[in-house]
Amino acid sequence: MKYQASIDLRQKNNSHTLAYDLVRQNTAKKNLRVLEVGCASGYWGALLRAEGCFVVGVEPDEDAAGCARNVLDEVFVGGIDGFLEIYSGEMFDVICFVDVLEHTPKPSDVLSKCQRLLNSDGIIVCSIPNVAHLSVRAMVLAGKWEYSKTGLLDNSHIVFFTKNTIIDMLTQSGLKILDMQATVMDAGAASKLYGTYSPFFLRTIAALVAKDCCWQDFQYVVCVKKEGSAGVSENIRFYSVESYARAFFFKIEFIWKYFGGVFFELCKKMLKRK
Repeated sequence: MKYQASIDLRQKNNSHTLAYDLVRQNTAKKNLRVLEVGCASGYWGALLRAEGCFVVGVEPDEDAAGCARNVLDEVFVGGIDGFLEIYSGEMFDVICFVDVLEHTPKPSDVLSKCQRLLNSDGIIVCSIPNVAHLSVRAMVLAGKWEYSKTGLLDNSHIVFFTKNTIIDMLTQSGLKILDMQATVMDAGAASKLYGTYSPFFLRTIAALVAKDCCWQDFQYVVCVKKEGSAGVSENIRFYSVESYARAFFFKIEFIWKYFGGVFFELCKKMLKRK
């Protein structure tokens, strides 16, 4: 099975944990009605079901859906359009797209349609990979665009997003952003996953985008609600203090790892000249 994971809620640099946290932080009820679109084997939704939530999964893969039936309350085998046709009268407190929207040809249409199933005080939580991660920028600089089985360039991704295009998509779909968090990953580690590791290109890109605070953001996890006036909430938290600290230390580590050696070599050359 392609998409399967074990979730440790203590690990905060993880999109599944952040999605779970955003659900709990932005809902008052404990026993929620939850719709998880693209539930795979149900490993994420099972967390909420274990706490008393009623969780319905939508999954096109029959094998994965069969596994999800063991841990979720109900599972619909098929796509979201088919589910909407049959269950148009169902209403939910939470609708989740955990690493799903990038697999759909028109994600904004999916969001617009799903709003019909959302209670007036309900929320939508999405986790979406960031194609502007430094590892992908370095790959493009090297003249490559290589897909992989999973990750930022998963070979089943149809649409690619940056932070700004995520915000645009959500607001243009008539949604108001309540919270946006990010997971981070070392660019060198990500490049090695794709087999495109190149210290030279990583250093070059890092120097060019030094002022961009998002270059090590791996995934974005966003909480939104439907509201009369779309747009970014005045109280939105673009990253928690913990997220900022995590990104800062990743940046320091990256700079030391890829520029430290260059710095010492320059010092040696200068000393030799003297």
